[in-house]
Amino acid sequence: MSWKRLAEKILFKNPWHEYKQVDFETGDGTRGNYFFIDTPGSVYILARDAAGAFTMIHSYRFIPDEMSFEFPGGAVKYGQTPEAAAADELHEEVGLRAEKLVRLGTFRPCSGLLSEMCYIFFAEDLTEIGHAREATEEMSVVKKTAEEIDEMIQSGEITDGQTLGAWAIFKARAGYVKK
Repeated sequence: MSWKRLAEKILFKNPWHEYKQVDFETGDGTRGNYFFIDTPGSVYILARDAAGAFTMIHSYRFIPDEMSFEFPGGAVKYGQTPEAAAADELHEEVGLRAEKLVRLGTFRPCSGLLSEMCYIFFAEDLTEIGHAREATEEMSVVKKTAEEIDEMIQSGEITDGQTLGAWAIFKARAGYVKK
């Protein structure tokens, strides 16, 4: 089943996304409007150091007005590859460069509201190079073992959807990235 797109317009645009309206018609002739956020994607990086610990951020998030434990990540800019975005975000948020950066998989965080595809990367052979955070980012860098991350998920301490999705993809591919 598919819907026919009759018209599409951008209602709002900024450097990270476009808010769009699509006029559509279903297979039985019903017409309507659909509103969604269109983005070039996002990246999340599971950076594991030589000791086996994962680098995470503890970041303030404006919408829920709370701190959140997350893997470093962010938006893919228009015209940028996911690999380049992953390297940029790793540097910007946690001050690392990875000699090994492997795409593990993808997922859609909210397919009824966003066009966004989240690209998940695994990073190793890390070098500290200093971060280049944006002025509005309030975060600290933390190291967590895989066991600690599992415990934080089980206790409800990690609630960020992209972090949960990234961890699920990592665990599914654990044989590929096992130490």
